[in-house]
Parts: sequence; structure tokens; C-alpha cells
Amino acid sequence: DALVRQVKYVDTPCFSRAGVGDTPQCEPGEANGTTVVAFPTSACEGEYLREKSVPVVMSNRFGADTTLYAVMKPKVDSQTWKPFAASTYGLVFDTGTVSTGAGAVLWVDSDGKIIGLQTGCGSTPAQLFERFKDTVLVAPQ
Repeated sequence: DALVRQVKYVDTPCFSRAGVGDTPQCEPGEANGTTVVAFPTSACEGEYLREKSVPVVMSNRFGADTTLYAVMKPKVDSQTWKPFAASTYGLVFDTGTVSTGAGAVLWVDSDGKIIGLQTGCGSTPAQLFERFKDTVLVAPQ
């Protein structure tokens, strides 16, 4: 999948009692502090997906009904989850998945790599755009 090929994973330690917005939880056989490959995502709270889960999440979230809503340079402030703070661009999509909230943001770095996925806890594309925009690069469609 083209989106998955653009994902930039992070190496981060796992812990057996990982919290929301924290490092990933260790899987059976992994000791606390083991470095694992993961991808930052956020819906209601931040979490890390293991590499093997990313293709399924991307496929489920970005289906045939997905359209680009807007492109922005994001504002970075004290409310920005640390893994997303390095993003240069935010690509806002209307995914057409009304049951889980139709909005999604792919956070992209200066190299064009996807460094995170924000789904916003049921937010619409317009709500996500207003919440995170600093500079509008492509106006809402």
C-alpha cells in the first residue's frame, strides 16, 4: 500500500504497563525497555501501533471513499503530542467512515514521510483542521 510505504517508524522502548500516550506495551517474551518498532497514532488519546498493525489500520481508515480535505502547516504548542511535534505538514482527509468519525490527519515530516496518524476521537475533517492549523496550504475542499 502506498501510504504504508511512506510511514516512518520510530524505535521506542516498550513497557509492560504502558499508559495512554506513553510508550508501547511489551508483547509476551519482550522485557521492559526492549526497543521496538512502532508508529504514533492518536484518536482520543495517543498510542503506538506495532509495525504489523499499521497496514490494517491504514487500509481500514483510508478506503475508496477517502478524499483530501485540506493541507496545512500545523501549529505546535503545549497541547501537541510529542511524536507529532516534528511534523511539517498536516494532510487532512475526509475518510467517509462516519461511524468512527470521518476526519483523519496524516502528520508528515520535511522528507515527506508520514510520522503519525490523528483521527481525533470522532472529529470531522473541519474540526481537525480548525484545531491543528497554523498556515493553510490547500484550503478546505
